[in-house]
Amino acid sequence: MYDVIVVGSGASGSWASKELCERGLKVLMLEAGRSIDVEREFSVKPGRQGLLPTRLDSALRGQHLQARCANFAAHTSHFYVNDRQNPYSYPRGKPFYWFRGRQMGGRLHTWCRAALRMSDAELKPSEHGREGPDWPLTYQEIEPYYDKVEMYLGLLGERADVPGLPDGRYSDPMPLTRLERRFLEKTEGTAGGIRAMSGRIIRHNPRRIPLPILAATRTGNLTIQSNAAVSHLVMDPETGRARGVAYVDCLSKIWREEAAKAVVLCASAFESVRILLNSVSPRHPGGVGNSSGLLGRGITDHLMIGLRGRMPDARWEPEPLEDKDPFDFGVNGLYLQAPAAKRGGGTGASRAFGIQCGIGRGSPNWWMLAFGEMSPAPSNRLSIDATRRDAWGIPAARIECAHSPDDEAQIAVMRDTILTLAGLERFEVVMPYDEKNLAGVAFKALRRVVFSPTGAFWPGASVHEVGGARMGSSPRDSVLDPSNRCWDAPNVVVCDGASFVRSGYQNHTLTIMAQTVRACEHLVAAAKKGDL
Repeated sequence: MYDVIVVGSGASGSWASKELCERGLKVLMLEAGRSIDVEREFSVKPGRQGLLPTRLDSALRGQHLQARCANFAAHTSHFYVNDRQNPYSYPRGKPFYWFRGRQMGGRLHTWCRAALRMSDAELKPSEHGREGPDWPLTYQEIEPYYDKVEMYLGLLGERADVPGLPDGRYSDPMPLTRLERRFLEKTEGTAGGIRAMSGRIIRHNPRRIPLPILAATRTGNLTIQSNAAVSHLVMDPETGRARGVAYVDCLSKIWREEAAKAVVLCASAFESVRILLNSVSPRHPGGVGNSSGLLGRGITDHLMIGLRGRMPDARWEPEPLEDKDPFDFGVNGLYLQAPAAKRGGGTGASRAFGIQCGIGRGSPNWWMLAFGEMSPAPSNRLSIDATRRDAWGIPAARIECAHSPDDEAQIAVMRDTILTLAGLERFEVVMPYDEKNLAGVAFKALRRVVFSPTGAFWPGASVHEVGGARMGSSPRDSVLDPSNRCWDAPNVVVCDGASFVRSGYQNHTLTIMAQTVRACEHLVAAAKKGDL
């Protein structure tokens, strides 16, 4: 029997394996996808297709939803699932785009690596004049785990001293273009209190396999089983705790069970919730963790809206750039924080949000992409679709998650802010459906597939989905305790984005990693006390 089964190998699972193995526990990692052939899978074939033909061809081959992801391309398409094999559903007219990657490392292979810390303004909103719910931890409690993750992976950036956006442990500055430096200096402190700073980006990993997994492997305590899609937890009928997991071998389609003293779910937010909901037993009739009735409730994604365009050629000069790794997606030269403020007309207040920005990176173009917090409404939920199963017979998810009227008002503020910022340098705004070429014509025809009526991307498009098994201080109003342990089954730990109480506006991956380190530290302490 293993000490711990870790489900998933991405942002959360990689760190869980490292922390547990380095503390002497025997760990079995179950990854639903394949192992990675680095030489074969990280190559770009000459003469590859353009974006539009690639997306259309991939859609016909079974990736009709995955092909809508921003980082989907000819050389990355194999890092996205086949939608026919991995179905899910959503209400008619309310799409949610669930972009998934099933392979060793999960979605880290297409991660843009923006690494932003959350502050007490997001963790304790009720103490900052906003409605809860609050997280059951403070920034001071999670700060040392942020430090550990950043120092291990390497964080590019520069100290900015911005309220509500704590600085990190930077190893080196983020390289900026001349135009980005100029824009940073011009923008800082203008346009409604906008704070401008260099991007905060985790250093690119040319080794491809997540560094924490390599560290866990070196301990000799890690066993990895790929092509193992976990369906549900196997529960002890007497204690109500987990005895292990049931999974299907995706190649042979043979079902198996593995036993362990504890299970750590790191399958990604919605996959972990799906596993918990599918874990039905007499002691857990609504799924493991659902005694409060909140399992699957309050899911969110970031509000996301973006603009791009060109600048006069005379203002742009080519700059010497290192050869760009086509699998390096960390291109956010600048980060802009827009603080909370009164909306136009004085009706209500906008929430703080962030804008990722690139200017003059290899071409005379600019782009800005704003991310804001979605309201964690109970009506936004993940449940099990009784009519659908995936290619391996596991019941599929149903996702109901839509923008509220308040979200739509926030989106309008975000768009207006981008336009104001673009006006500071008189940047020309060009949307794809305005371009007079084949891609522009096709994009105009398919605009409703990408954008909601507000002009924002449909929910899910940011690939920042979180929630559904939130942490809390009481089993009455949460699924997990302050240590990420399931109230209903304390030897089940949920470390990924499912545990989020609310989304905040900051990119989530750094917080997922830091929270995983913290949760595993508490799990090891419980193991030493014999409390598994």
